[in-house]
Amino acid sequence: MKDGSTIQVTEENKREFVKIFASTKMGLEIQQQAQYLIQGIHEIIPSKAISLLDEKELGLKIAGMPEINSKLINRIAIFQDILKKSRK
Repeated sequence: MKDGSTIQVTEENKREFVKIFASTKMGLEIQQQAQYLIQGIHEIIPSKAISLLDEKELGLKIAGMPEINSKLINRIAIFQDILKKSRK
C-alpha cells in the first residue's frame, strides 16, 4: 500500500491492515519458495526443454510416474545375480 507506513491502524481499518499485511507477507514467502523451486527444476531440466513440455509431462519429469509398472520394468530391465557376484 502506498504510504502505508504513515497510516495509523484504527478500529475502523484494522481488518484491511491485517488483510494487506498477511497477503504481502505470504506473497513474499511464497515468492522465495517459488524461486528455489524454479532453480531446482532448471538443475534437472534445461530451460529450453521446459518450454517444450506440457504440465503433465513436466510433472512426470519432476516427480516420476505415480505408479510403478512392474511389467514394463521386467521388460526393459537387465537383472543380474548380485549374490553370485558378491561371493566371488
